[in-house]
Amino acid sequence: MFLTHWVLLVIGLGSIWLGVNKITEEVYRIAVIFTGFILLVWGFSAAPAIVQLLLEMLFLWVVLPSPAAIRVGVRDWHQTISLRRRGRS
Repeated sequence: MFLTHWVLLVIGLGSIWLGVNKITEEVYRIAVIFTGFILLVWGFSAAPAIVQLLLEMLFLWVVLPSPAAIRVGVRDWHQTISLRRRGRS
């Protein structure tokens, strides 16, 4: 029972990777990716609380942009708005 969540998580990630990168038939690709997501959910729900927290922190670190990227995006957005107000696109 100790390694069940790791096995499910690894098989789920491997299944998703296989479905996205290797399988060319559309129906099989959808089935394999869907199966991978189900295994990820099972593995995540079977994991202890500390592993769930670590995985959530890792996910947020990977997905969310850095503060520097946010500043650059806001600056670009302000430049775009000011150019549109002046009549330039």
